[in-house]
Amino acid sequence: MRAWLLLPLLLAGCDRPAPKAKPPERRATTYAYPQEKPEAREAAAVLRRYYDRIEAGDYDAAYAMRTPGGADKARFVANFRAYENYRAQLGAAGGPATQGGFDYVEVPVMTTGRFVGGKPFGSTGRVMLRRAREGRDRSWYVLAL
Repeated sequence: MRAWLLLPLLLAGCDRPAPKAKPPERRATTYAYPQEKPEAREAAAVLRRYYDRIEAGDYDAAYAMRTPGGADKARFVANFRAYENYRAQLGAAGGPATQGGFDYVEVPVMTTGRFVGGKPFGSTGRVMLRRAREGRDRSWYVLAL
């Protein structure tokens, strides 16, 4: 008996067109950044410590993290004393690349802050680090140009 009650409802639905299929959802295109190699992460961590020391005003310790041959220590310290506030943000490290007896890693850096007297500054660039491939000292050093 109940089946007779459902029959008109089923027949009423036969005149309706079938629902249209939904178009497939478009997925957003994403770019997969290359993974940093462990050596590149290690070098970037050294560079982060270098800038942490500069930001803290420990210029002697920062200078010791540089390769020999760049500006002398007094000039290096005088350069950073010109800043009232100095901050560095690091990007993803690239490399390492090998040349001769050294590994090299390049890290993009953005520095911002204020000069003594309050004038703001900002700049971007790349910093190169290197380490010897052989020998006892396999530490990363900020390449002094």
